[in-house]
Amino acid sequence: MASITNKHGKYYVVYRFDSFEGKKKQKWESCESYEDAVFKKKKIEDEVNNQTFVAPNNQTIREFLEVFVELYGTKRWGFNNYKANIGLLNNYVYPIIGNKKIQTFTALNVDQYINKLTKTKNVNYGVRKNAPQYVTSHTIKSIIKLLRCAWRQAIRWEVVKKNVFTDSNIPYYESKESEIWTACEIQHALEICEDQILYLCINLAFSCSLRISEILGLTWNNIHIEDEDFEKDNTRLVVDKQYVRIDKSMIGILTKDEIYKQFDSQVKRDCKTVMVLKSLKMNGKSRTVWIPRTVAFMLKEWKNKQQEIKNEFGNLYEDNNLVICFENGRPIEKSNIERRFKKFIEINGLRKVVFHSLRHSSATYKLKLSKGDIKATQGDTGHKSAEMITKRYAHILDEDRKVNATKFEDEFYASKENEEKDDASELLDILKNNDALREQLKKMLSL
Repeated sequence: MASITNKHGKYYVVYRFDSFEGKKKQKWESCESYEDAVFKKKKIEDEVNNQTFVAPNNQTIREFLEVFVELYGTKRWGFNNYKANIGLLNNYVYPIIGNKKIQTFTALNVDQYINKLTKTKNVNYGVRKNAPQYVTSHTIKSIIKLLRCAWRQAIRWEVVKKNVFTDSNIPYYESKESEIWTACEIQHALEICEDQILYLCINLAFSCSLRISEILGLTWNNIHIEDEDFEKDNTRLVVDKQYVRIDKSMIGILTKDEIYKQFDSQVKRDCKTVMVLKSLKMNGKSRTVWIPRTVAFMLKEWKNKQQEIKNEFGNLYEDNNLVICFENGRPIEKSNIERRFKKFIEINGLRKVVFHSLRHSSATYKLKLSKGDIKATQGDTGHKSAEMITKRYAHILDEDRKVNATKFEDEFYASKENEEKDDASELLDILKNNDALREQLKKMLSL
């Protein structure tokens, strides 16, 4: 494949290769001596034979990442994730390292880049309320996670030999555990909640481990609460879509099959975003969650009430078949439920939590009820992997391990201590009834 050429007193290793763009190219690599050229030639040929050869590429990081976004991002990222990642690239990647050559970017360059990020102004500083002045450790972690993923694809596409973002020195970031309500607090909240829509949303979030967007995306064909379902103790719901707000510009970029319905805006002014009913994630799988009978009866009563309202409105009713909606049938946005929940907490002096925390309360309660059955809980929450449950709810699993330690103490060590106490009591009884042995023991102790 490679050959050695002497030109103007200098040695070159010359070889042909297929470029990243699919074109045939020739490369001349200069060497200090003939021995260096022989070594370089052998190295190239060994890499070709071992299928580890990476063709030379003058592509910049920005050029590669644009290809990465087109071939990977548009196929694998959801709407919100796509928007967030594009923002990270435009704000913190392209301006700082976008013009660097991807093949000469080293692990040292990565650490220098991270150090630069810690001193870079946050693009939201002065724009959003309470935005930090400099890029936070959490944002840096997100950037490195994105670039680590990009470099994995670069290896797969034979653009680079190794992932320089693996084991990078990310600034320490301490994730704060979200405040959640206990089962007793949720029970109390439901007892005093007079808002019917909020009441139903709280029940669905807690009993079925649903995200608010999933609750708002439920349609009646997802709800199985017929008489035969009650008889067989098989009341359930299917989570297969969500109601969210997305940028209009994203609709033409990502998979169109993901959107089931787009809702007209009620605001007359031009809006860059739109509310849609869409699948859970890019190629997201639906999941079935079994409903407690009490919640199933609530849904049955709510459906009957909704039908009465529908009859009253007549043609004015906008029938979208949604479980949670306004009186006229229009869908309710996530921010509306969150505002209701926040106001409900303030009025009643309840411990401050966000609505999403009810989902965490649900997972926590289910883990306790099931004695740490991770797979069963994952089936309800819809987490991508059981590992995510283990990481997020490790404190619950630790509680069960503490119980095991207590049981071990009671069954093993405590029983041994009791045996020793029994032996001591038996010896005392013998000494009481044997005067000679008692006198002999006294003499021994006095020595």
